[in-house]
Amino acid sequence: HIAHDCIIADKVIMANVATLAGHVEVGSYVNIGGLSAVHQFCRLGEYSYAGGMTGIGMDVPPFVIVTGVRNRMRITSINKIGLRRNGFSQEVIAHLENAFKIIFRTTGLLTGEALEKTLEEIPDCREVTRLVEFFRDSKRGVVRRVDRDLK
Repeated sequence: HIAHDCIIADKVIMANVATLAGHVEVGSYVNIGGLSAVHQFCRLGEYSYAGGMTGIGMDVPPFVIVTGVRNRMRITSINKIGLRRNGFSQEVIAHLENAFKIIFRTTGLLTGEALEKTLEEIPDCREVTRLVEFFRDSKRGVVRRVDRDLK
């Protein structure tokens, strides 16, 4: 189901019974697993992947994998397989993995501090800059909770 006023970019895959509420924005090359639901006004960044039965109530950053339901929803990692399949270089993927560690796994930093540190440590990567800009442009809040058991 795709509700009113949604914006869906190119090359998006939505599996069976994936549901978008009104005003959702879905970036290019996003995959949304079956039985997933996206709350109104949420954004899914390009090349992100939502596992089956995921309940999305906040913005999902580009280039990541997210799973779970609402208050248990977690980012698990960078979408390495999706990025490789779409021609991203190993260097860009490595930069995104480094940015992921700074933003999502560094303890003791507020989000703004983590974003600044990311740009300081990885200054010349367009994809990393896009990831940081996505956080800054969010009106609904961005998922930052990660699965601590996964490396």
